[in-house]
Amino acid sequence: MGRLIAAIPPQVRILDLGCGSAPVLGLLAAQHHRGPYLGLDLSQPMLDLAEQGLSKPVSFPFLFQQTDLFEPGWAQRLAGPYECVLSFAFLHHIPSYPARLAFLRQVHQVLNPAGDFLWSTWRLTRSPRLCSRILPWSVAGIPESEVEPGDYLLDWRQGGRGIRYVHEIDEAERIRLAQESGFEECETFASDGEQGNLSDYSVWSLPSGDRRSALSSTRGPLT
Repeated sequence: MGRLIAAIPPQVRILDLGCGSAPVLGLLAAQHHRGPYLGLDLSQPMLDLAEQGLSKPVSFPFLFQQTDLFEPGWAQRLAGPYECVLSFAFLHHIPSYPARLAFLRQVHQVLNPAGDFLWSTWRLTRSPRLCSRILPWSVAGIPESEVEPGDYLLDWRQGGRGIRYVHEIDEAERIRLAQESGFEECETFASDGEQGNLSDYSVWSLPSGDRRSALSSTRGPLT
């Protein structure tokens, strides 16, 4: 994530979808970002943590807003467009391909035509540790016939014990999502975890002829 954040031009407007406790904000502050930032998340407790957890002073305007990104229409309520839209470690928590596609089509609506959509998703099957925590769907009372390939339930042990839904988006699905939501994939790379491949990161832009991603033109290829 840090590699992408470091390449964001300092003056752009940023929309952070599924921001959680907003780790992005501290990274932006460290590199003297100047443009406004809006972070959206369903969880008010996480947004409260974001407000309380800043370790560096933030000199640019920022705002957190509780928003249900699983519902249609959230994009119409924003004062866009934004030159940079972020969504790190969020899309894999949206159940069903149609819902993921609907989310991405709303991202398309709020992105500036010359902007970039930066996002990541977990590839949990690359991690033996996470694979050992996969639970049968019977734990949630859901027949396996009702879930999609790539859907998993995890025994979640961070901040207590619980069950968490995760969908692994492979390369084929990622390419299909880009095509059907109207994006072009500029770059993708793997990072995070003990082996450096727990997450896939992508830079998407809107189709516009020969225009390259603004980020790739400033810092060279990520792959």
